[in-house]
Amino acid sequence: MKRLTLCLVALVMAFSSMAGTANAESDAGTKVKTGAKAPDFRFEIAPNTPKYLSSYKGKVIVLNFFAIWCPPCRKEIPQISRELWPKYKDNPNFAMFMFGREHSWEALLDFKKRYEYDMNIVPDIDRSIFDKYATGQIPRNYVIGKDGKIFYQSQGFNLNEFKEMMEKIDEALKQ
Repeated sequence: MKRLTLCLVALVMAFSSMAGTANAESDAGTKVKTGAKAPDFRFEIAPNTPKYLSSYKGKVIVLNFFAIWCPPCRKEIPQISRELWPKYKDNPNFAMFMFGREHSWEALLDFKKRYEYDMNIVPDIDRSIFDKYATGQIPRNYVIGKDGKIFYQSQGFNLNEFKEMMEKIDEALKQ
């Protein structure tokens, strides 16, 4: 009986961790909390074109962490391409960067070309950017307000949470 109970508890924990939750502050893998200042970092917006996240202060920023091989990421990326990116890409108060965890420029450029994505997909080759925000589970989204603080975060992919994130972005852009 104890073994059965332990197995059931383990299964419940495994499924709940895979489901993903908005504002996932209870997730042990989250390093930054909603309301905290977003950690700054250096990255390349294009090969050999360095930028700092802090240079985008004053904009609503979406950071997405994914991997090409990740099944939930492969569901979320087309959604981003169809809904989120077209809606906000021309707004001067918006920026979005999708970080391919442990992927090179070559792999990401091939991925973008193969699926005809035009979003800002950039490498996080050594996970150093991801490691400032979390320790596990992708996809992950962090939405940063014009003040540089995180006001929304999610992990995993859930269509309802995705729509909630877009509503939060709309609200932030109106401020």
